[in-house]
Amino acid sequence: MRLTFISIIIVYLAFSTFLLSEEHNILEIFINDVQNEDIENITLDILIDTIKDIPVIYIGENHDKKSHHEIQLNIIENLYKNNPNITIGMEMFQSRFQKYLNQFIFSNLNEEDLINKTEYEKRWGYDYKLYKPILDFAKANKVPIVALNIESEVIRKISRSGISGLNAKYLNKLPKHIDFTNKDYKKYLFEIFKQHPGSKNRAFDKFYSIQLVWDEFMSEQIVRYIKSSPENQHILLAGNGHLIYSYGIPSRVYKRINGQYSVILNDVDIKPQIADYVINALNE
Repeated sequence: MRLTFISIIIVYLAFSTFLLSEEHNILEIFINDVQNEDIENITLDILIDTIKDIPVIYIGENHDKKSHHEIQLNIIENLYKNNPNITIGMEMFQSRFQKYLNQFIFSNLNEEDLINKTEYEKRWGYDYKLYKPILDFAKANKVPIVALNIESEVIRKISRSGISGLNAKYLNKLPKHIDFTNKDYKKYLFEIFKQHPGSKNRAFDKFYSIQLVWDEFMSEQIVRYIKSSPENQHILLAGNGHLIYSYGIPSRVYKRINGQYSVILNDVDIKPQIADYVINALNE
């Protein structure tokens, strides 16, 4: 990952639809190169041109932020114009429901049935309307959507009894490899854990295990689809926490396939090595 960071600042906002308009060159981008401490202004078009040939692009989000999903869609649309052979991976859907995403994109499954059959409201819970434009774009253009997440049932079991308490049924659903060795990631997650209500009454080791299971499982799904469609550019949408510093998903995908990638985060403070690009939407 490059030691170059970008803060994208929205300079115009009209009726909250700025990223859906035909005018894409509406963001001012400030690049912070920490090696030289220089700042250079570039456009969104230059950002797209910079990442257009990178095989794996991660775009982070705060799940309930509408602007983050608009930015994700804007980047997806622009990358699609350069290369229509793209795949979109989404943390928001669990892998056991992949067939319904396929039916929605490539067949006649409607939106209501997609929501019901993937148990979206029960298993993800954030307003579907936040993701609807991305899914509609994918359906209209026959862009594959990959369900990245592990089943909620596994996560609930770990939260109660830890990984060591899982029976064979649930152990078989875990990712094949879980790397617990990143001490910086553990320290970062512990700070997040302390911010959660009731954290004093919960065990951090279970919280930590759950995060790593999410990261490793989604990494396995990403690698599987990269190997099945190596000619595609793969655009992965996940929470900032899975991508920050590349601790979570990106580094774990890299260990498996050693491929080039770029990380874009939304609304985080710019710090050394936090990402390749940071987008700050000031007008929300």
